[in-house]
Amino acid sequence: MAAALRSPTGLAFPSLPARLVDVYALGALRLRPFGARPADLELDFDRPTPEVIGEIIERCIETTDAMPIDAGVVADLSVSARVVCLLLLVGLEGVETLTVGLTCPVSELCETFEVDLTVGEILGFADTQADAPIGVDLSGAQVWMRRPTGRDQLGWLESDFTDARAARLAMVRSLSVAGLPDELTVAQLATVEAALDEHDPLVAFSLTASCPGCGKPATHDADLSGIALRVLRGAQTRLLQAVHVLASRYGWSETAVLELPARRREQYLSLIRSADV
Repeated sequence: MAAALRSPTGLAFPSLPARLVDVYALGALRLRPFGARPADLELDFDRPTPEVIGEIIERCIETTDAMPIDAGVVADLSVSARVVCLLLLVGLEGVETLTVGLTCPVSELCETFEVDLTVGEILGFADTQADAPIGVDLSGAQVWMRRPTGRDQLGWLESDFTDARAARLAMVRSLSVAGLPDELTVAQLATVEAALDEHDPLVAFSLTASCPGCGKPATHDADLSGIALRVLRGAQTRLLQAVHVLASRYGWSETAVLELPARRREQYLSLIRSADV
């Protein structure tokens, strides 16, 4: 992924596949900070995760020339690109490190422990421009798969799967480009899923860590989206608290507080904190 470029109003949007740029006639894009505008208070974080992620990106994506953006582009972003957007927004909050809580899979007697990952380290695994089909050797036959998008996730949410295996099969079939057989064995399904994870590591991010209790190393899944959303929910909460403090102290309406530029709000809050010491 190309390095994010800081600007006074946010960060440059991650690089996208040429196909997507052409389809939506995209120019220069950026991400503005979340939790800085009145509409950010309206976002409901308790809805399904793909819906929340899509809405956050839709609210924060901007063109540098103030031209309108087709909302479909956010749904058509790869899941990996959507995770990158969340991580960039986390960075705009000044958060450089994400803490991942882990449980030892070897012994129930061990206590949970934490591992810190820098946002920069995680972004190093991202390739938001990747668009070529993924080739998978399946019992001597070549199968071609594509990377999942936000639109795929929203479609899966609306599906009524009978069980976990049916869900996995349906998801894999929806990502098939060519060559996928009508029937898949358990081993073949696992092979395809492993290939997708390998070529799109942010979608099913994992890390190896040794338990401090027993010393045994193990591979752990890390829900990057969930961790990032907790940070952004905190930004929304801070905006709400700022409204409360400024409205209580100065008698301003919510609208008046929210119309203040974020920097001005913080200056007033700093003055209040200094006066209350």
